[in-house]
Amino acid sequence: MKKSLFGTTALVAAGLATSQALADGGIKLDISGYYRASAGVLIGGDQAAVASKIKTTSGGTAGGGLGDFGRTSGGFRQEIRINFKGDFTLPDGITVSALVGIDPGGAANKSAQLNRAYVDFKGTYGDLRFGQGDAMDAIKQDCVYDPGNVTSNFGVNSANQDFTNAGLARTTGGAGAVVGVATFETAAATCLTFTNKGTAVAYFSPSFAGFTLGLTYTPSGGTTNESGSQGFGAGTDIKNKQAENILSAAVDYNADLGGGWTLLIGGGGEWAFSGHTSQGGSQHNKPSTYALGFQVANPDGWTVGASGQYLVHYPNFNGDFAATDAGTSGADGWVAAIGGAYTIGNWSVGLQGIYSRYQVQSDTTHDAIWGVGLNGAYTLGPGITLEGQVAYSKYDPGVGTPSGTNPMSYDAVELDAGIAINF
Repeated sequence: MKKSLFGTTALVAAGLATSQALADGGIKLDISGYYRASAGVLIGGDQAAVASKIKTTSGGTAGGGLGDFGRTSGGFRQEIRINFKGDFTLPDGITVSALVGIDPGGAANKSAQLNRAYVDFKGTYGDLRFGQGDAMDAIKQDCVYDPGNVTSNFGVNSANQDFTNAGLARTTGGAGAVVGVATFETAAATCLTFTNKGTAVAYFSPSFAGFTLGLTYTPSGGTTNESGSQGFGAGTDIKNKQAENILSAAVDYNADLGGGWTLLIGGGGEWAFSGHTSQGGSQHNKPSTYALGFQVANPDGWTVGASGQYLVHYPNFNGDFAATDAGTSGADGWVAAIGGAYTIGNWSVGLQGIYSRYQVQSDTTHDAIWGVGLNGAYTLGPGITLEGQVAYSKYDPGVGTPSGTNPMSYDAVELDAGIAINF
């Protein structure tokens, strides 16, 4: 579903720190967040490491295995978010607000535990923001996110709790490696960006006859630029990002069609005007992307929608998303999703489908990944929801010969159950 443009996030502007209203006591922060937990089981795939059965092009055998590459056939997941947020309205009507969101348990390192942190001026002219996090990115705010998904945990387009191994493998050293296209959670499918929560400045306009505009500038994708002992310290940024000087622009149209019918259309583009390799060399194949989607809802509880995205030079989006078998960094790809949902009382059910193709092997072949999913949710009480999903995913690689990092075709059924608690 579409993320709210103004609803759940707010920011504080550094220039107002000396305001008497703030100096008298500052902004008082409230605590909110969520806890999500789930269990998933995979049926199908190849659960065993069968290195002796994988023939390399040289005639030998490769490490790893087919399908799940030695990964487990199920597991548990949890996701925790704690948000500290507050706001203060100045006498001139400008609302100054701040939000800091942390992931205390799910991040791999201390730096990644800071999920979002930004400051904001909000007035009749719109919203001016500075900071880091997905809420800074114009495409993330204006795209039609995951049509047909009624859960917080699951979904084939933007799963937060992902159990499928489609697109993943295991290297001979045992570490995980992305093969072909990353799983649905990593790829974020039709709302993928390459700002990667880098520190940015953004502007979101007020609504004009149902239209809103978002603009974002990010100097260096994935660079949070924390000061002093917590980050890079003194000096300017190192030229080590594949996407730099990134501009995001997006528009959405939210209309009341009458009789309880509503229409949402959203989309935009993102362009990196420069980039460098990890060694500091210039990156010639700079990425860009284009997204578009719609969603219609009626008063009887039905919603239907579709979304799509085209990715130019997708290996340069980020290291997690790029395929290990992409022939060149100039490879392109596309993804399309469709879905519908129905809600009656405390019950909601959604049906989704997704398909994508990505160039590999010097752009002569394609990796393909697709999936379908039926998900449901039952509201136990305010902010407490039981959720479930049955999904099927399939990965068809462009590489004809399997190896330690290139499995052959993979498919599996996924059975999931979970709970989402908002506080």
